[in-house]
Parts: sequence; structure tokens; C-alpha cells
Amino acid sequence: MSDHEPDTCRSVEIDGELIRVRGAAEMSDESRAALAEVIGAAKRKIAAEHPGRLTVDTINSDQLDALQLKAARMEHATKQAAELSVRLEDTERERDGAYRERAHLVALLAAMTDGAVLAPALDLDEPGWWIAYLNIGGRQASWHISPRDATLFGHVEHVTVDDARAQWDGHTTEEKYAGIAAHTAELEKTVRVVAALHQSAEQNVSRVIDLYEQWVKAGPPPLGTSVSRWWDARLVELHAALDEPKES
Repeated sequence: MSDHEPDTCRSVEIDGELIRVRGAAEMSDESRAALAEVIGAAKRKIAAEHPGRLTVDTINSDQLDALQLKAARMEHATKQAAELSVRLEDTERERDGAYRERAHLVALLAAMTDGAVLAPALDLDEPGWWIAYLNIGGRQASWHISPRDATLFGHVEHVTVDDARAQWDGHTTEEKYAGIAAHTAELEKTVRVVAALHQSAEQNVSRVIDLYEQWVKAGPPPLGTSVSRWWDARLVELHAALDEPKES
């Protein structure tokens, strides 16, 4: 066997161009027409996929205008992409800042809440995340804490995911903040009552001090005065001073 097979191709003219075709038999007119159609389709496809490179010698004014318009559009798109990238970076910084502020507030709440714990967050694929579980007004409230904010919770007890205090009770975000709002309203009422009692106590102390100064200025009971009656009168004055003033 020879190293090379014999060349059985021959040249056939198709649309004024010589094409080498394998086979020795003569081609009919129908075969030539079909081959010409196939070759034409192949050329059109190649031209569409690989357009010819324009040069200074071949480009016309319409093509130059089209290229300039395309370049302007690309420049505008590039500028818009750069501006969008900057806005995205700003948005991410604002978001991270908001999360940082929220983490500070949650850490403060945890310090003011009995039984607060921090457990690993298994519901997120990214490692290093935690969940802070708090009991606020008898209701569970929980927040995800990012790895960079975990240092704010050094004062909170860290537990494993199977700890009974780190089991989500199914509350939604809306339910969580509704519960916090309800507890805030209860605290506001308590604070108002305590403030009123404190104000009343201060007023009582002030009246007693004034009464004491009156007694010191008046001196001891005059000679011949019944001491018991004198003390009864002083006790009546003291009782009146301790009575809350009646609203008119």
C-alpha cells in the first residue's frame, strides 16, 4: 500500500470559479446548480459570521458614521456602567452601615435582657454568621449577626445550635417587631407611673422639710402646754404634708 491515496479530484467551474470536486464522473447541469447553491449559501454564512475588515481605503462615509455612532454608544454604555458600579458600591456601604448600627442596638438589647444567647446560624451558606436570641416582654426575638459584627456580642453567652434557648419559635419579622412595639408601649406606661410616683415622693419630701423648718423656727412647746396635745397637733400637720395635693 502506498503512503498516499491517488488524487481523484478534478476541477469544475461554478459561477466562474474553479472548484475541486472529488469523483471522476461528469456532473449534470442539475448537479452543478445544486452545488452552486450550496457553495453560495456557505459563502453567505461565512460573510455574515466574519465580515470583512474595514480599512481607510475601503470604508465609505455611511460606514464611518455607523462606526462613530457605535463608538459613541459604547462610550456612553461604559460611562453608565461605571456610574452604576459606583452607586452599587455606595448602596453596599450604606447597607453595611445600617446593619452595623442594627447590630449595635441588638447588642445593647442583649445586655439589657436576661437569658440572651448567641448561636451559629446554620440557615446561611456563608460561614461565620450567628443568630442572637433574645426574650423581650416574654416574646422571642432573633437577629442574624454578620461575622464582622460578632465582636459586639462578647458579653452574650455563646451556645451550640442544640441549646434549648437557641431554638427559633417560628416568629416572623412582622411578629417580632409587633411584639417589640407592644412591649415598648407597656414600658412607656410603667415609666410614666414610676415618674409620677417619683415626682410625688419628691413633693412629699419637700413639704416635710418645709414643715420641719417651721417646727425648728417655732421652738419647743410653751410652758404649761400639754406635750401630748402638742405632738398630736404636729402629727396632724405631718399627715397633711404627706397627703397628695388634691386636684382642683
